[in-house]
Amino acid sequence: MRSIYMLACTLLLSSSTNGQVDRLYHINPGKVKVFNANGTERELAWAGGLNNPQFGMADLNNDGIGDLLVYEPGGNIRTFIKTGNAGTVKYRYEPKYEKNLPNIVQYFKIVDYNGDKVADLITGTNPMRRYKGSYNAAKELVFSQFDEITYTFRGKRENMSIINTSYMPEIADLDNDGNPDILTFDYLLSPTVSVFHFKNMRTSTMPADTVYYKWVDKCWAKFEQQDARKTHTLGIECNAENSLLKPDGGSANKATGGGHGIIVFDADGDGDMDMLSGNTTRPEVQLLKNGRVEFGYPRDTMILQDSTWPSNGKPVMLDHFPMGYWLDIDADGDKDILFSPFAASTENYRCVHYYRNSGSDASPNFVFATDTLFMDDLIDLGENAYPALYDYNRDGKPDLFVGSKGYYKSGNGLRQGKLHYYSNTSTPGSPSLKSETYDFNNLSALGLSGAAPAFGDLNADTKDDMIIGKNDGTLIFFQNASASNSDVPNWTLKPGNIQADGKDIKVGSGAMPLIYDMDGDGSKDLIIGNTFAEIEFYKNLGADATGYPKLTLITDKLGDVHVAGPLQVNGNSCPFVGKVDNTNNEYLLVGNDNGVIYKYSFIRSNLSTPFQLIDTFYSQIKGFGTAAPVVGDLDGNGKYEMFLGTKYGGILLYEQLFDVKVDPVDAVRNKITIYPNPAQQEIILSIDGKALQADAIIRVYDGTGRMVQPQQNKLDDRHIKLDISALPAGLYICSLVNGSVSSTGSFIKK
Repeated sequence: MRSIYMLACTLLLSSSTNGQVDRLYHINPGKVKVFNANGTERELAWAGGLNNPQFGMADLNNDGIGDLLVYEPGGNIRTFIKTGNAGTVKYRYEPKYEKNLPNIVQYFKIVDYNGDKVADLITGTNPMRRYKGSYNAAKELVFSQFDEITYTFRGKRENMSIINTSYMPEIADLDNDGNPDILTFDYLLSPTVSVFHFKNMRTSTMPADTVYYKWVDKCWAKFEQQDARKTHTLGIECNAENSLLKPDGGSANKATGGGHGIIVFDADGDGDMDMLSGNTTRPEVQLLKNGRVEFGYPRDTMILQDSTWPSNGKPVMLDHFPMGYWLDIDADGDKDILFSPFAASTENYRCVHYYRNSGSDASPNFVFATDTLFMDDLIDLGENAYPALYDYNRDGKPDLFVGSKGYYKSGNGLRQGKLHYYSNTSTPGSPSLKSETYDFNNLSALGLSGAAPAFGDLNADTKDDMIIGKNDGTLIFFQNASASNSDVPNWTLKPGNIQADGKDIKVGSGAMPLIYDMDGDGSKDLIIGNTFAEIEFYKNLGADATGYPKLTLITDKLGDVHVAGPLQVNGNSCPFVGKVDNTNNEYLLVGNDNGVIYKYSFIRSNLSTPFQLIDTFYSQIKGFGTAAPVVGDLDGNGKYEMFLGTKYGGILLYEQLFDVKVDPVDAVRNKITIYPNPAQQEIILSIDGKALQADAIIRVYDGTGRMVQPQQNKLDDRHIKLDISALPAGLYICSLVNGSVSSTGSFIKK
């Protein structure tokens, strides 16, 4: 009887550094629904949070409707599909489009550079690159080939390193010739700055994709600004050709002034470009009015300024470098303005200010709508989210708690710690959560800086306690005062910090705790991730007379775990210990500052030896900044969900894609080798180790989890040929279940 084989493929980011390919978990923001207390769904719950987002719009799925692209420094662009009716700000997080986007450097701009009605993307400074947009066979927007954007100055071609890395350039058609020009504040004469103008010199006789810029003006629109002031000096005369400054961006020309960013648009409908400006030293933005058309000036000339825009409404007030984005966020046919902080480590909750255009593009009227756009649809706790699963309400299902490094406090820049609690309302096959409180146990009243939660019996009274790790590396203890562990916990704060060996525990500048019986003696121990990319292990010795846990430090380098990324010495380590697959084994997962997860196995009876490193890029997961993983089976269906905390204060959600029936260490010895790789037409799967059994299965899914079935032909008991000619181009992983052995391999379809 002929065996039936099906290929299971899912998008692969890259190979693990130790050679194991294990894409067990797949991002799926629609897997678990989250509801507010009033029953409304929080539709962006698993989008990962927002801190200092940049925005752009493009039609991602070729349906004629603008979708949203969001980028934050240190991460990649996230993609959101427009939903709902025109006039509403409704989007759905759809990460499947992200694989088609380039790496971003510093900023990104969406423009139709060549006039083909398809979005192009510009990013970077040295080099500045323009990526050409097109649609693939699946009607997905793809940015592929790129051109380096340079300019000429006195006959010499220069790269765009003249744009400071702390500035946001503007790319817009200033002279209505159909070609996007470039504007940026200079930094060569900081703290006095003006705007450089790079004109697009492409003509109608040149190919549409021609990149040809010339530096034509050193003070576009005839104004300049002092860094520390919110007003501008108007009527300045200069141009690029009479400048004595070198435009090469060399260190001799750099100064230490604050960053600047601009957007230009026709604010009064008179046919010339006005400007909104923000910088690092002021919380306001300034509007400058262009008088070129109104007064017949031969060049753009700013004649009036509103130093606290809008003076006739609610002014923008956003700590540190408010940056504007002119786009039609509500899809009603006219462009609105969003503001967010361009600088990092600033406002991280009231960080998206929305000014809705109640007029038209020809006659705009911007009205303040909210300063927390999207935030009520997200799970977002400011910065560095730390999730934990614990059955608080004693219904037998794990609930979700989320702490964080904290919310930004305006004025002093400190972080305020809170704890969110979401009860598990899942039914079999339908996982869901309900928001119960944004300030569990009234934690904000303590004035903590940071709150990383952990749960378990730490004082040997058979009742689960709660501890909170703080940003200063110390921890506090909440004893469970309930009658028994079967009751809903009643956690009361004990005074002081948690101690070990007679002194406060302090693990660098951030404590990420976990309560777990590490040595298998029946008592829950304390392990703590720290800012040295290592794990500290404190053995539980019981409790003192006051009910405080007695702990002793065994090692500050548990298992020789070290999860610093390439070229790093230190970095946050966020531990989780538990089951992550169907092998019934427990593993140590540790997230790091690069957004990846290390996976270790260990032997409880021999903690003094180094743990076995299984994977340095577990399941090909790449989060945003500090990755804080926790794994559990929310609805009891036998498959796990992973909740991954991000630097941006939110959570990414992953689901287990297939069953794993053997230890991954054994699976490494039974891997799939695929050749040729890359390939266009067909590939051969070569099976190492155990020969193919009659009931062997190769399952196949695309990046969205949809099953696909390319034709296959079993060549012998260790080789299968697959016809991949009909598959879309991309990076894939194939999963084989061969008796009791599961193994995986990756390939690229060209």
